[in-house]
Amino acid sequence: MRARVGQLDQRLIIQTPTFASSTQSSQGVASFSTLATVWAAIKALGGNEGLQGPSITSIQQYEIEIRGRSDVTPRMRAQWTPYGGSAKTVEILAVAPHSRTTDRMVLTCGETP
Repeated sequence: MRARVGQLDQRLIIQTPTFASSTQSSQGVASFSTLATVWAAIKALGGNEGLQGPSITSIQQYEIEIRGRSDVTPRMRAQWTPYGGSAKTVEILAVAPHSRTTDRMVLTCGETP
């Protein structure tokens, strides 16, 4: 179903990682900066369970529709505050063109633990 302009009703912040070298380890430390703030239609898809160390974790997945952009990649993350809820941060797992229109794109995302 194609989202009409009125269905892009939530403000979404798209963030890009920046890496600074850590003096205590050989790996870089990621911080995030805002790439853009856009209107989005956000739909919860369901969850997946997995092992993280000795415990089982549950990760909620989302499908997020935004207007088409060429600068959004799966290495980024997104944040928003659902109506009546607490702030959410999700990792962008996949970026795809919308199946029915060329001016939109779909982000498949997973909630960060």
